[in-house]
Amino acid sequence: ASNVAPVTVTNAAATLTKTTSAVAGVNPNDTIRYTLTYTNTGTVTLTNVVVTDSLVQGLSNTVVAYNGGTYDSTTRKVTWNIGSVNSGGSSSVSVRVRVANPYNGVNPLVNAGRLTSTDLSETVSSNSVSNTVLGAVLSLSKSVSPTTTYPGNNVSYTILFGNVGTGVAHSVVVRDTLPINVTYI
Repeated sequence: ASNVAPVTVTNAAATLTKTTSAVAGVNPNDTIRYTLTYTNTGTVTLTNVVVTDSLVQGLSNTVVAYNGGTYDSTTRKVTWNIGSVNSGGSSSVSVRVRVANPYNGVNPLVNAGRLTSTDLSETVSSNSVSNTVLGAVLSLSKSVSPTTTYPGNNVSYTILFGNVGTGVAHSVVVRDTLPINVTYI
């Protein structure tokens, strides 16, 4: 008689990969679509799979979660309750976000996702994706000619303004208040 018993080795494992729709820099008020692709790389079915994406400061609360995701504006977290994923199974979820205007986050904007399952001993983190936030940097200077004058003489003010940043400046307004005892002609 033999005392040999077959043993089946099971392995619970998963990967999570994140991509961004923005291949170049983004401006405040632009939208970005993040896609999280999960794969069961183990030999057993994963149960109670949950994918989350915590949105960092600099992204507004204008969020659209696709594929059954829900967004909690208090925790700034998008959650997808996936359920079970068979061995070798793979799928994707995505979320569309808007860059805050004005931008108030760290530059570059870095984001990653997470995957949990009751069958995994540890949380699986995705790669981080990074988007440089382009910003408008406005310059303004004012000069007067002549610099010295007498009452009744004309003076000319020159205002130079521009955008020396990498982003588009929208709805720019320049106001100039004339000094006391000066009138516009």
